[in-house]
Amino acid sequence: MQLTKEEARTLILKAQFSHPENSITSVFQNIGYVQIDSINVVERAHHHILWSRNSNYRPNQLNDLFKKKAIFEYWSHAASILPMRDFRFSLLRKKDYQSGKKHFHNQSLEVKQWKKKILKKFSGSGPLSTRDFIEERKTKGGWFEWKPSKIALEQLFMEGHLMVSHREGIEKYYDLSDRIVGKDFMAEVPTKEEYADYLIETCLKASAIASLHEIAYLRKKDMRDLIEKRIKRFIKEDFVKTVKIKGLPQTYFMFSNLNIDLTPVNTTRLLSPFDNLVIQRKRLQDLFDFDFFLECYVPKAKRKYGYFCLPILSGNSFLGRIDLKFDRQESKLKIQNLTWEKKVKIKKAKENLDLALREYADFLSCESVDSIY
Repeated sequence: MQLTKEEARTLILKAQFSHPENSITSVFQNIGYVQIDSINVVERAHHHILWSRNSNYRPNQLNDLFKKKAIFEYWSHAASILPMRDFRFSLLRKKDYQSGKKHFHNQSLEVKQWKKKILKKFSGSGPLSTRDFIEERKTKGGWFEWKPSKIALEQLFMEGHLMVSHREGIEKYYDLSDRIVGKDFMAEVPTKEEYADYLIETCLKASAIASLHEIAYLRKKDMRDLIEKRIKRFIKEDFVKTVKIKGLPQTYFMFSNLNIDLTPVNTTRLLSPFDNLVIQRKRLQDLFDFDFFLECYVPKAKRKYGYFCLPILSGNSFLGRIDLKFDRQESKLKIQNLTWEKKVKIKKAKENLDLALREYADFLSCESVDSIY
């Protein structure tokens, strides 16, 4: 099968954004995960991503889903929230950490001692946060200079002994995994073949079309090889078929029974820089001809577009990027910078962006917005 880029974009956007407006759970189940990030210049990534797919969403709904055990936190390609139905597929990574895999930090003797203290404290309590395990800092400085108790907490989380029970703002509250999901649920470890099948199916459901590289995004080489093997099997079984996109050399894959709905997409959206649609930058460049880079990690003097630019998606193409800041004291959404893509019809683009900005401000409960005119 061959598609034009325009047709491929339409299918991808339908997969990413066409969900029932009354169901946040269905968003998780369709796109597979929502990335978490603590940057709060406008709105945190996980809240923004969910709202982009369901305009009725509000941040206070998330803890309700945690309480209902509809979602859980763990690692996807990054720290993420996932649907609880996918919990067993987190167990393989947890086994790796239980076998000694490191998560950012070495486990010193002090960290190992803290792990024992923490588990003992949890056995006699309910959910606890990092603040419940306080000791004097031995170092000052950046993100990687965590206290031993914080390192121990995070390692226990990655090993699967602890889970996030809920959040208050960005602060995590942990509890014993046994108490959240039960011992039996934690014993359902998938085989590597099952895990490879899961990666293929969740990616194609969320993305409509994906290459081997995109399905195996940030996975180890042995997993990439297994994914390729399983795709070949799926093709023989007519569960998956190959797709070529005009102008691109790589082979893509899609479900054989995918509904090929090429009805134009007309909505204009401001996306989070961590949105599922844009997080794989090479895919974004290949399929949408949009070269996006988040500059908050770049020194100010080297920034071209701004600290926290949001991609502006309109129809099936990107109009540009806008650097926004939510001034909470003034209750105003401020435009720091706005950059259009080449060949954009500015007058129409401004009309679409103005509406999108006002919808976003309403989500933020923001009283006013800078004018783009």
